[in-house]
Amino acid sequence: MKIVKILIPIHFILFSLFSCDPATVENTPPSVPTHKYTEDHTCESLTPTFKWESTDKDLDELSYSVFFGTAQDDLIEIGRGLRETAYAFTSQEGLEERSIYYWQVKVSDGVNSEVSSPVWKFSTFQTPIESDIPNIPILNDIVKEGEMITFSWSSASNEADNQITYEFYIEKADGSKNITRTDLPENSIQLETSTLTKGNWEWYVKAINANNNSVTSIKNLLTIHE
Repeated sequence: MKIVKILIPIHFILFSLFSCDPATVENTPPSVPTHKYTEDHTCESLTPTFKWESTDKDLDELSYSVFFGTAQDDLIEIGRGLRETAYAFTSQEGLEERSIYYWQVKVSDGVNSEVSSPVWKFSTFQTPIESDIPNIPILNDIVKEGEMITFSWSSASNEADNQITYEFYIEKADGSKNITRTDLPENSIQLETSTLTKGNWEWYVKAINANNNSVTSIKNLLTIHE
């Protein structure tokens, strides 16, 4: 009986063993989507626009899906194939005042499995009925000048009541520190930069009128790098 020997070049074997599609091996998934408001917050509008961030090391074109609902474990898809990192809620979502909602973002790079964000939570405000309820303060961008940081916001005065005082709150995101200022007659305050340690902070304002009726602004994020 003849024995036939088949000689296969060693370089062919090595190529077969170690050569593979670089798109599936070297390509990394996108980063987990992050959102400015990681904790529960209140929206001033029933048609808010939410924004998020996600990056891709391979510079793949990313697409997003948005999920929304009234229960954390029962979200429905309301947007798919989005190219922008923002979603504008409309009247079709049917947001109601004084309600709690949940939403989530999933990102795809077209190569790897989808990457999901945490499920975020937000609530909607209640439209004041009494005429002497202060207006909701709108927070302005902070201003840094030398060793001072200025926080300011829109006036909460309305035609029915001009006697407004403010309470200012700024809290470390990890809960390790908070600063409070009360009975502020003006809609601004300055803090020394040395009072704010490195990390993420959230600040907000409460407006109070002479009848002790109050409203609270949304929270804004401040990151201290030094």
